[in-house]
Amino acid sequence: TSRDRQSEWFGFWTDPETGEHWGGARGISEKVGFDSITFEKVYGDLERKKIRFHNGAYDAFSYEKAMLIDKVKDRFTAKNVEKSGEWAKFYVHTDGKHYAGSKLMAEKIGLSQSFVEGNFNKVDLGVSVANAAGIVVDEMYCYEDIVSDPAYIEVSKAETVEIEGSWEGFYTDQEGKHWGSINVINKKTGLGKGVIDKNYVKKSEIKVKVKTKTGELIQDMLCLEDVLSSPGIVEVLKAYPVVKEGEWTGFYVDDKHEHWGGIKGVSAKLNISRNFLRRSYMKTHDLNASIRTSMGLIDEVYSYEQAVESPRIKATKEANMVELDGDWNGFWTDPVTGEHWSGYATLGRKLGISPSVVAKKYTGSIMKDALKDRTGKLIEEAYSYEQAVALGNQTT
Repeated sequence: TSRDRQSEWFGFWTDPETGEHWGGARGISEKVGFDSITFEKVYGDLERKKIRFHNGAYDAFSYEKAMLIDKVKDRFTAKNVEKSGEWAKFYVHTDGKHYAGSKLMAEKIGLSQSFVEGNFNKVDLGVSVANAAGIVVDEMYCYEDIVSDPAYIEVSKAETVEIEGSWEGFYTDQEGKHWGSINVINKKTGLGKGVIDKNYVKKSEIKVKVKTKTGELIQDMLCLEDVLSSPGIVEVLKAYPVVKEGEWTGFYVDDKHEHWGGIKGVSAKLNISRNFLRRSYMKTHDLNASIRTSMGLIDEVYSYEQAVESPRIKATKEANMVELDGDWNGFWTDPVTGEHWSGYATLGRKLGISPSVVAKKYTGSIMKDALKDRTGKLIEEAYSYEQAVALGNQTT
């Protein structure tokens, strides 16, 4: 490439045969008026070459070929935005108004891009304008129209929530009460949106309109102090809170490191059915309190440790696992008798009849050696394939 800093083509390689000037994305984008990222998108699949500059090799583009691209040609006939000053990157129209895209406009008025796009329409400029990225457009948002629009005026007069600190997302009124959306209050309290919505008793009225830090008006504001003093939530707060993350998510861990959970959580942890847990659970002591999750109170509480030590549940750990593949997939083969045992659903599939027929027609036998299925759940009542076939033949 040319190293002559006085040359118009400094940093470019000039093809000695065609006279074309090849430059990197940055150099050539400066010449055609795009930013480098936009230029590479505009250039598309046109030919590229490798050029060497300061001992580094770079993708290069032909300036002459670039000038044949419609979007590049349009760029040279388009009006330009302001390069500096108060209205940098805005287009100043002959009507004296200031125009820009939604992102730049949002930054100017201190609100979100989605607020601009959701509340206002672009204006036909009547001319082509190259925006700050060099992209030619003929529609933009008008600053003067926006700041005089009722939607903007309403939002601009609204109070703004705290944008950082312990009360982030809240608005504090003159009485010292804290107002926030249900999502913000849920994040602060961990009560769960369902619990808040069900139990919230409204006692106060907010006297101003409040917007988020991005400029959206908050339609439904709740008073945190009212939430915490609502009778239903007072009761919820008396319950023990569960762990919100990690191995024991959904469980309450007491000071003796015993883990307490609802029937759904404990049965899932042990990989047994809820009914089996209810029938088999042998308790030695109670928590004597409810636990609370983001979904509400759980009154039916079980100790994981007590469940594990319950004789029938403990037996599941020592139970024989059914075969996981082969001809007897889903069955356990008795090593003494050679009989094949399974649950009624698996037996039904093997016999080609519905599980409900199996349950009605054949007598199940509680295994001396407990069985568990491929998921590790206990098969409480197992059926012998051979006995079922024999019984079917007798019936026939």
